[in-house]
Amino acid sequence: MASFLFEMPSGALADLVGRKKVMFWGRIFAAVSALVLLFSVELWQFILGFVLAALGYNLNSGSEEALVYDSLKQLHKEQEYVKVNSRMNVLIEIAAGAGTFLGGILAERSFAACYLAAAVVAGISVFPIFFLQEPPIREEREQRNLKLHFLETVQVLRGNPGVMGILLSLIHI
Repeated sequence: MASFLFEMPSGALADLVGRKKVMFWGRIFAAVSALVLLFSVELWQFILGFVLAALGYNLNSGSEEALVYDSLKQLHKEQEYVKVNSRMNVLIEIAAGAGTFLGGILAERSFAACYLAAAVVAGISVFPIFFLQEPPIREEREQRNLKLHFLETVQVLRGNPGVMGILLSLIHI
């Protein structure tokens, strides 16, 4: 549910303040969520940890793809987006698979080691973001603010109930 609630606002935030900033905060929330889960003993603490993990995921979700697309567009190479994005997704899946495998090995020894490793990896993953170059925010975004963007999103959803149905069907319970 948290992931569903964070998805649209995180995309709007990336549009308004920039992909790099949103990706940076996504990695920070991922690290913080791992640390919260590492020290959790009560149910509410675990819930907080997983909500922060969802927020971290959503802040990154789509920001990477948008950054790639905007960069290719600036280079007038938008037609290469599918190829570049496909390669990026393969690398992400390989890393996720390796992380799951290594996490399973660590979990046999200690769940704390898994969460600590996740926090360290998320923390380290912040540094490459500093080396990314974000194309300038387009002119049509310059005069916008988050409240206006949110209100327009609500208006689009009200005018297209089918879209809301699709979004609601994507919730994983």
